Amino acid sequence: LKTPDGKLAFIDFGMMADIDEEDRYGLFGLCIGLQNKDLPLITENLLKLGFLEDTTQLDALVPRLRSALKNATGGTGKASDVNFSRLQAELDAISRENVLQFSTPPFF
Repeated sequence: LKTPDGKLAFIDFGMMADIDEEDRYGLFGLCIGLQNKDLPLITENLLKLGFLEDTTQLDALVPRLRSALKNATGGTGKASDVNFSRLQAELDAISRENVLQFSTPPFF
C-alpha cells in the first residue's frame, strides 16, 4: 500500500485463518467461558478445540486454570484484562507440569 506522500505502508490484520464452523463455535464458547469465568465451559471448549486430549484429570486442571487466568489478567480476573501471550505461557506451564497434556491445534 502506498501512502499519499509516497511511502510504503503495511496493513497488519494479525493472525488470520479459515476456521470451520465447529471450531468457530468452540472459540465462541471459549470466549464466553473466559468472559464469565466459567472454568467448566472453558475446559469443555479446550477439549473440543483440540488443546486438551486427556479427560481423566479434569478435576486437577480446573484449579490450575483458575490460577492461570488470574495470572494472565495481572490478578484482576477480568476477561477484558487477559493478556493472551501470558495465558499461552500459563497453559504451556500447565502442560509441562503434566497436569494434562496440552497442545496447540494446527490452525493456531
